[in-house]
Amino acid sequence: MLLPEDLEQQFQVELEQFEEARQVRYVTAIERMAEQRGRQEIAKRSP
Repeated sequence: MLLPEDLEQQFQVELEQFEEARQVRYVTAIERMAEQRGRQEIAKRSP
């Protein structure tokens, strides 16, 4: 769908604002496993 240039620019601005507001760090399964292992190692070392 083609928008008039002014609407296209407005859409781009609003899309960027939406994406920035919703920005959430994605954690991969490997990162989650590494974090869990790290927590387990810390728990083992704590008296």
